[in-house]
Amino acid sequence: MKFRYLALVFLLGCTGNKAVSDVYYIPEGAITDLSGLDLGRPDWGRDQGAEDVVDDKDSLDLIEPGDNTAETADSDTSVDPDTPVPDDGAITDDLVEDDDGGPVGPAAEMVVNPALIDFGFVQNGKYGNARFFIKNNSLEVDLQVNRFKISGSLQVALQIEEEPKITGNTRDYTLKKPIVIPPGETMEFTLRFTPTADASMDAELEIYSSDPKYPDGIKIFVIGNRNRACIRVNPEQIDFRLVSVGAVIDLPIKIESCGALPLQITDISLTEDAGDVGLSLDFKDFPGQAAPTTANPVVISSGGREHFVLRYAPTEPSEVGRDGRPIGLRELLAITSSGFNGGAYLPISGAAIDRPCAVPVIEADLEGDLFVGDIVRLSALGSMSPFSQVDSWTWVVNGPDNGPAVVLPFPDVPEVMLPLGGPGQYEVLLTVDDTDGHGSCSSAIRKFTAIPTNKAMIALSWRPVLGVAVPGDGPDADLHLLHPRANADGWFDTTWDCYWGNQWPLKSEWGVSDPSIDDGVEMLQFSEDGTQSEIIKLGMYCKGNTVYRLGVHVYNDHEFGRIEAVVRIWDGLGGGATIAHQLSHHDLWELATFACPSGAIVETDPPIIIRDYLD
Repeated sequence: MKFRYLALVFLLGCTGNKAVSDVYYIPEGAITDLSGLDLGRPDWGRDQGAEDVVDDKDSLDLIEPGDNTAETADSDTSVDPDTPVPDDGAITDDLVEDDDGGPVGPAAEMVVNPALIDFGFVQNGKYGNARFFIKNNSLEVDLQVNRFKISGSLQVALQIEEEPKITGNTRDYTLKKPIVIPPGETMEFTLRFTPTADASMDAELEIYSSDPKYPDGIKIFVIGNRNRACIRVNPEQIDFRLVSVGAVIDLPIKIESCGALPLQITDISLTEDAGDVGLSLDFKDFPGQAAPTTANPVVISSGGREHFVLRYAPTEPSEVGRDGRPIGLRELLAITSSGFNGGAYLPISGAAIDRPCAVPVIEADLEGDLFVGDIVRLSALGSMSPFSQVDSWTWVVNGPDNGPAVVLPFPDVPEVMLPLGGPGQYEVLLTVDDTDGHGSCSSAIRKFTAIPTNKAMIALSWRPVLGVAVPGDGPDADLHLLHPRANADGWFDTTWDCYWGNQWPLKSEWGVSDPSIDDGVEMLQFSEDGTQSEIIKLGMYCKGNTVYRLGVHVYNDHEFGRIEAVVRIWDGLGGGATIAHQLSHHDLWELATFACPSGAIVETDPPIIIRDYLD
């Protein structure tokens, strides 16, 4: 192992704490994976030294005071605890003076070695052990060590039995029973650095004893991870999207050494079954033109970059899930390195299709037990094409025979709603196309079941006869449900008309106040541009025969001109109706009546249309 040297000027800052000239660097093998950590700590006694736990696979001899060397289990590096301690000539017994200046007897003298501990670089998930020594320079008096305090970082801990008091970034070990070091003897202690953040560590260890010369203790400065190895991989995630069977896609994977230390790469590999799905690695442009190993690592200097190729060459199409989406790759690219976090792990996604086509995908916000009156939101935005952008969607619904089986607002937009207007089975099919006209690979299919409940729904959808509405720019039409207590011209009545200005009519006025009777009316959704449908839902447990009037008003055509308005009615019992009409600016169309609880729908014939109706 190559040792580094620190400038003397750094150590001169420690002269107030009896600085020594040497710096302790942990030997190779003293950095250990946390998975094997033995949390047991030795019990200190008058004649017992410290145990250095280096690796869970090895054991260490206890180092007794006075032993010549302290050895690690995995290294030939030895440290002589006595040699670096400066004695300043012959060792003498210092006398402690009383308040009058007269000597009263010999005193203990504490000498600490080293003055600085540098853990070097320790990876996340590992720990480093470093040793320091306390010598009693007195020839007659025991030295009693009664307190250790580590300030500045909780990543550093003293390996003794005593548990510290933790305050902020300080560990304070105030010993219930002092550690006794006999005259002339040296005792060894262990500090452990367990990094938890990719950052440098700076701390101070203060040692307090019975030495009267140091009532404020002696400090050891502790540093670690000031220079670190770092790995940066580009891209961070790998997505091949859709690849046709027989095609070969090569993706360069770039590795950058982004730290102050050189980066060592010891392994680059895929999961075992990656080859079965057409994944492989190509190292022709990588140093050594082969995968790195622990025995033959690749070293990238600080700031350097290297790359290899991840290849996807599928030989058969991916399986397809129930939403129509191909079941993609579930593979992982692992890069093992000397970086702080040990390496990088990149998930690999993508899928194979058997021919050039666009893949339809249906995503739904509701599943499981559904009821009449529920509305399922469906999205085709996850549909994909390996060649160009998906720009065409076609929805088809197969549902109960007597009610409208449709999506809202229209079947040619990517995001729609499926009203479950009657009990039974619903099957939704989606096909898509892309801008290059490759067509749909197949139909994506989703199925839903609606459990009977007495809920009716009324929905209004509209779009301009000429032109295309977009969110924020389209004609504004309104759906109205008029209570029979309303006046003949009761449209826009804020009590007896359910519309955007009265979305939640009072149940006690429209029906009965008893909350257990479901006869309430509410507007679920309204729109100002036609890109969404307006929907009203009704509870069908009305007392007596309540006949509502249905109407549509063109509030503002926003200069689009005539609109095509379509009203769909579900009676909640399996029946319904679809009524359509073209309308102009400010037209009011009274189209039908709807009876509760019977569900009877009577279309107005001929249609009643009031021109230039203003609320």
